[in-house]
Amino acid sequence: MRFGKGLSVVVLVGLVAALAGCEHEMVQATEQYPAAPANSISVYQLAGRINCQVTKSTPACATLANQCNSVTIFSDPGGAIYVNGQSVSRQGQIARVGGTIFLSESVEEQIRPLLRGEAVPTYPPRPMPPSRTPVAGAPVSPRHSHVSAVVVLDPGHGGKDAGCIACNGTYEKNIVLPIALEVRRRLMDSGVKVIMTRSTDEFIELDERAQIANRAGADMFVAIHADSTKSNSSATGHTVYVAPGATQTVMTMARSVDRDMEQRGLASRGLRHARYRVLVNTSCPAMLVEVGYLSNRGEAGQLCSTAYRNQVADAIAEGILDALRQR
Repeated sequence: MRFGKGLSVVVLVGLVAALAGCEHEMVQATEQYPAAPANSISVYQLAGRINCQVTKSTPACATLANQCNSVTIFSDPGGAIYVNGQSVSRQGQIARVGGTIFLSESVEEQIRPLLRGEAVPTYPPRPMPPSRTPVAGAPVSPRHSHVSAVVVLDPGHGGKDAGCIACNGTYEKNIVLPIALEVRRRLMDSGVKVIMTRSTDEFIELDERAQIANRAGADMFVAIHADSTKSNSSATGHTVYVAPGATQTVMTMARSVDRDMEQRGLASRGLRHARYRVLVNTSCPAMLVEVGYLSNRGEAGQLCSTAYRNQVADAIAEGILDALRQR
């Protein structure tokens, strides 16, 4: 998986990857925050936990706010945290990494008692719409009930950023877009409002993808990619990623998607943690799904099949719906 964004060194790495095929281990540095302190979360992750929005984010200062509260965080050196104007005794380092502020996960416990209003839930569920009157005699199935939610789907790459190149020459961007569009169709059939970061072959900056979800107040962000490696051409299977410090809500959603994919015969490589920009810069529950390995000839061939892609899309969509119903 490779994202086309960053400094000239990153661009060079991206060009090499485009020519030679993506090496997963090599390209992670182009999209992650590897230098973030251990047991830390981004200001966006913190905002989601305390039901705020990030109204300002610079390497030096971030502001998180809702109708009742304002949290201001200054990064090191001389870092500080203020909740509604009251200083908070900081714990651990407040680091600037890749333009985003990271702070100790334990800071949430210090901030919560100072927040105004009712107890602040983590990712509060949206109210469900009034139930529709069923047809007389028709069975009611929870799996086909409507779900009130906003989901942002993020098909990776696009435009000038082709992503990985499969061993059969197919671009990753052309594999993941039709999968995402089919996921959208299936979610919309269940009443979910779906926002696409891209629905055509266009280039979208990484940080803009996350901001689309933040501006929409989304209930879930799901990035869809395909994996590749030069070191093991036999590698197969899907992987679901979440950010380090992911809440139990996020983990439950990720497990739901992973389980539904596995139950449909799509081999699982399990849940993993990674500080991908699109995961740590979103305030809502976020996951990234690698649908398979384009470096594996058999799996690449399957992912070029419309029928197989629809099978993958159905599994992802049903996993998302199951997760949303559990909120």
